[in-house]
Amino acid sequence: MKSLPPAVRNRLFRRALSFQPQAAVANGDHVYWDLLSPLTSKRYGASAEAEKIAGQFDRAGIVLGGDNETVLKRAVDPQIAPIYGVDFRSTPMFFIQDDHDYFDNDEATDDIVTFPQRISCCSSRERRS
Repeated sequence: MKSLPPAVRNRLFRRALSFQPQAAVANGDHVYWDLLSPLTSKRYGASAEAEKIAGQFDRAGIVLGGDNETVLKRAVDPQIAPIYGVDFRSTPMFFIQDDHDYFDNDEATDDIVTFPQRISCCSSRERRS
């Protein structure tokens, strides 16, 4: 669960802002809290350290208004708020979401496809044809 320290990231952003951009784009993978990924979940959201920090996220439960909201805030806030803070208050900021922002890495093994989530589009009879 290691990345550049917030102080280093803040310094990089403040340097970029010194050029007075008209807008800024944050290009995905803002949050690393993978829950199911066989390669990364044990280091991130499914690790003992992560559960101690934030609790356990119930993927079948509601997100807002329940225990998942608390877990979400504990997992995400430390990865976003200290990085962006109020530095961009005068610069429009556009966030693009990527795989990790949905709490998983986009990977597939013989046992699991973590992202995108599988969506059933048709009946089992239609899938066989």
